[in-house]
Amino acid sequence: MESGDRSDLLEDVLKISSSIVSERDLRKLSDMLLASISSLFGFSKVSLVVYDETSGAFKWMALFGYPDADVRDARSRLIATDIILEDLQESKRVGKSAYFTQIEEMTDRQMDHFVVPRRPAPIRAERRPRDAFGPDDCLAFALHDTSGRIVGVLYPSGPADGKVPSSDTIETMEIFVSLCEVAIENARLTLDREQALRVSSQRTEQLSRILDLATGIMYVRDLDEMLDNLLKTLARLLGIKRMVIGVRHEKEGVYKIDAVYGYSPKMAEAIKSLPYSIYQVDSVLDIGQSTPVGASIKWSKKMGRMTYYMPAESQSEFPYTEEMPYYPEPEALRMPRRGKGYWHDLDWMDTYISDKTGKPIAYLEILKPRDDRVPDSETIEVIEVFATLAGIAIENSRLLQEQIDSRRNAELYTDVLSHDVKNFNQAILGYVDLLRTTADKPEMRALLGKIAEQVMNTNWLASNVRTMSRVTFGEVELSRKDLASVLQQCEKSMNQYFPGRKISIKTKYENNFMYTNADDLIWELFTNILTNAVKYDSHDAVDIEITTERKTESGRRFWIVSIADNGKGIPDETKAIVFDRFSKAAQKKGSGMGMHIVKTLTMRYSGKVWVEDRVKGDHTKGTIIRVQLPAIE
Repeated sequence: MESGDRSDLLEDVLKISSSIVSERDLRKLSDMLLASISSLFGFSKVSLVVYDETSGAFKWMALFGYPDADVRDARSRLIATDIILEDLQESKRVGKSAYFTQIEEMTDRQMDHFVVPRRPAPIRAERRPRDAFGPDDCLAFALHDTSGRIVGVLYPSGPADGKVPSSDTIETMEIFVSLCEVAIENARLTLDREQALRVSSQRTEQLSRILDLATGIMYVRDLDEMLDNLLKTLARLLGIKRMVIGVRHEKEGVYKIDAVYGYSPKMAEAIKSLPYSIYQVDSVLDIGQSTPVGASIKWSKKMGRMTYYMPAESQSEFPYTEEMPYYPEPEALRMPRRGKGYWHDLDWMDTYISDKTGKPIAYLEILKPRDDRVPDSETIEVIEVFATLAGIAIENSRLLQEQIDSRRNAELYTDVLSHDVKNFNQAILGYVDLLRTTADKPEMRALLGKIAEQVMNTNWLASNVRTMSRVTFGEVELSRKDLASVLQQCEKSMNQYFPGRKISIKTKYENNFMYTNADDLIWELFTNILTNAVKYDSHDAVDIEITTERKTESGRRFWIVSIADNGKGIPDETKAIVFDRFSKAAQKKGSGMGMHIVKTLTMRYSGKVWVEDRVKGDHTKGTIIRVQLPAIE
């Protein structure tokens, strides 16, 4: 090659290489590379093999100048690394990265791996010239990555002049190939980065969904809905087509399918109707040490910390007729497995879920995974995370149910107590009234009055216990209540509760209607205050005053209900503890629960309550209990 021709060629190489180096699509880059070599250096055919990390072999990436049928056939084949290395023997080196082998010097394996398998040349009487490039000879340029590893080989063939390129031409081609190495490395890095971003995005979504589910599980109310959502999330993240969750029901001795995904409503209903004995399900965990008697699974493969895979080959029995809803494509059951790593319709995989003691409480069963492939370790890791969340949901649901049952039992017991005690006391009060009609001595009538008072205290105790049960365990469902109407009902009840006392209640309401958010227990709040006002007033006539006023504070409106009495009053040192549970002031006549109920209910309605002296500075002149509640229209 003349120096002028080489300069022109180098200039052309640099012009073309700039666009090649900037290309990031590996296949497009390969096609550009081959077309450029053909046009620049006069080769009729050019091919490229690259190393495939997944298969651990070389594959044909691009081919130029070959018939379509040969291209399709070549791309379907893999080439072992040791065969490629035969093309790059040191004895065949003709440049820094260029190697030339005549057909007569090739092994059978070398000849078979080319795009069009080659045949040995006939024996010649005279050896061919070394610079002759026959139609079946091999010129190979090795492509390296930055670590020096061979990642590809370029094969130009069919030179226009029928000769092996000169050393100057090979050197120029090597310059071009070195630029291609950079381009291929950049393209691979781009692919790796995109793959990493896809994996990172997938992991981020998985983590996000896991956190969403974990947050929901902490407040699980409907277990079935939670398990259904969990399966839907798994399907979205991992592409699982069919799966179920079975939950252990200890008292019945079975596992029941509580959640189903990937089946028609009719099939899902049929699957949920199939119970499995605890022994049958848990026996999978024992397979390996010994095969349980009568087991349909003879062996299993442990795939994760708590995941077991049962391939079709491990099963000794065809699915029972009643289990057919699991198999919407029954004709596929008798088909052979497609190959190693592929899923068969008879396969299934269970991820077991245990409680804190290690006892299984549920299982998540995969029946049809993504791409019909056996799940890999990363997929199983995600499945096990979601299975753990399912276990938390199940345990939380059971704890919640236990609390609900306990609450209902407590409410039942307190209702029975309150009802029966009041009935018994009503009978006692009837007998006391009969004795009063026959008692002729004042001290006897006074004694009977004391008995009646203690019976009423017992009634109040039973009533307060029931109220505290409803406050503690009952659901808070507030609605609009009229304070004026509530207070009027409480006024009327005082004469019924204390038939022997002269009670006068004066009222001064700012409005005829005063609304706040509360429930039916608001009646108990004011009844307890009024009851204390009567009990702690030793005067023959009990005078109580109820007033209301509107107050605005920080832009919010409130109603303040004030109940003033003329009783013994509350000392300053007692005011701070009067609302504490079971607190009892000096000479207190009750259980100490009444005022605690007042405070508890006030807080339930987002209000506050406090104590003042009726006459400022003199607590002996009586007490004012003030209750502040939010005002609504």
